[in-house]
Amino acid sequence: MKTPRKILFVDDDANFLAALRRTFRNQFIFDTANSGQEALHLLKSEGPYAVIVVDIDMPGISGIELLSRLSAESPKTVQVVLTGKVDLDTFVESVERGKIFRYVAKSFDGDALRSVLWESLKQYDDDEKEIAE
Repeated sequence: MKTPRKILFVDDDANFLAALRRTFRNQFIFDTANSGQEALHLLKSEGPYAVIVVDIDMPGISGIELLSRLSAESPKTVQVVLTGKVDLDTFVESVERGKIFRYVAKSFDGDALRSVLWESLKQYDDDEKEIAE
């Protein structure tokens, strides 16, 4: 039996996480974390995750640091950056330290994000297929 593909959303904005839970509760299997530290705990206790969606600008462990650690600890996980901080320096650093599949501006558009999530899950499945062959 195939393991369900799970998504992890990481953002320090509780209201944003609540909006994600309401929007996607019947469409995806997912967890939420309100910090990089909580995300690392969930990765160990609830993982693996097919997709992780990370806010870059968080206190403590930044999204960039989290993605860097994730690349080492869970290299198959597809990484998506969802942030209101869209600038070239942040983009370049996140790409250099992680393996970003998509970089999405944080204006909540459920349909656009849903599309990115489905694309990310497909990428995960394609990567899994390549490994199996």
